[in-house]
Amino acid sequence: MTGILDALRDSGLTCYSPSSSPPTILENEEEASDIKLDYQPFERPKPKDSQIAVQDALPEDPSLFNYFMDGSMRTINAGYVRDPKERFLPIFLAQVGVGATKLDGKRIGVEDFTSKNILFLPDAFRKYDEHTMRARVADVAHSSSQKLDVDLKCYSVELDTEPIDEARKQILAEMHKLETDLIKSYAKSNKVSRDCLLIIDGSLQFYENLEHDKEAFHNVVGVSKSFKLNRQIGSGTRSRRVGTYVAELRPRHRTPAHKIHIQRVNLTVGAWYMRLRSPTQNSDSFSTDGVVKIELFPDDATGTEPALDTNRCNRISRHILALRHPATPSTDSRWASHLYPIYLTERYIKSRFRSDITMNAIL
Repeated sequence: MTGILDALRDSGLTCYSPSSSPPTILENEEEASDIKLDYQPFERPKPKDSQIAVQDALPEDPSLFNYFMDGSMRTINAGYVRDPKERFLPIFLAQVGVGATKLDGKRIGVEDFTSKNILFLPDAFRKYDEHTMRARVADVAHSSSQKLDVDLKCYSVELDTEPIDEARKQILAEMHKLETDLIKSYAKSNKVSRDCLLIIDGSLQFYENLEHDKEAFHNVVGVSKSFKLNRQIGSGTRSRRVGTYVAELRPRHRTPAHKIHIQRVNLTVGAWYMRLRSPTQNSDSFSTDGVVKIELFPDDATGTEPALDTNRCNRISRHILALRHPATPSTDSRWASHLYPIYLTERYIKSRFRSDITMNAIL
C-alpha cells in the first residue's frame, strides 16, 4: 500500500526513510527571548518583604480556578528530503493535542479535547504544488488501515538555524493556535471570568497575536514549571539572576510580582515565583524544584497599566497552592512543581495520542 513518503515522491520530491537514530523534538519550551524583567515590584501596595508568606485558602472562599488547559505533542521523524541545495532535511509527523478539564466541587472531568496530525516539510519546497501535495498526503493517510486525517505544513529553513529547531517552533505554534482558539471560545461563552479563572500550563508569552486576543486572555493565568534561571531581573547594581532569586524562596512563599514587557507585541505581564514545596523533601531535588512561575495580565495590558493588586496576587497564590499534585519523587521527576488538575489534563491528552507504531504505519 502506498504511504506518505511514496506520495511525496510522486509529487516530485526526493525522499528517504527515517534513519536508525533520528533527530528528536522535545516538548518542553522555555521563556521567550524578547522579554525584559523589571526589578521593581509590580503590585500595589508595594510589598515590604522580598518573600511573602502564602496562607491556606479559606473554606468560605470558593475556588478561583474552574478550568485547566494543557497542550501536548508527540513527534516522530518521518524521514528526510533532499532540497534543491542538496541538503538532507528532516520530515516530521506530529500529533498535537489540547485538552481542558473542569473542576466542579471535588470532581474533575474532561471538558474539551481537540487534536491534529500534521506532516511538517521544510519550506524549500513551496515552489512545488503545495495544494496537490497536501491533498495527496491527506488521501493516502485517510485511505490507510489507520484512517488518519493528516494535514501538511512547512517549517522555515534558514542558513544559520538548525532545521530541527525551526520545526519545533512551528509545531509548538500549531499547538498554541489550538489553545488560543479554545481560550477565545471560553471567553466568548463567559465560561471564565474574574472570579472563575482558567489556568494554562506554561507561559503566556509565546502566543501569537496577543495584542488582538488580550481580552480573551484577560482571565487566564499561566503557570510554568520551568523558566530560565540565568535571566537577569532589573539592571545595574540591584540586578539579580532568577536562579539565585528563587533558590532563596522558603516553602509556601512567593516573590513580589514583577513587570515583564513582551517587546514583539508591546504588552505587559505581571509575574511572580512561588515555592509549592520544600526541596529538602527529596535529597536529590535541585534548589529551584518546587518553584512555579505565575503570570497574569493586568487589567490594562497596553503598557500604561496600573500594577497588580496585592490582595489579588495573594488570593491567586493561595488557590494555586491548594492545587498541588499529591505525587512523590518515585512517581514523577517533576512531582514538586505539579498542579493536580494540570497533571490529569496532560495525562488525558497523551492517552489520546496514537502510538509511534501506528503513526509509522502510514509512512
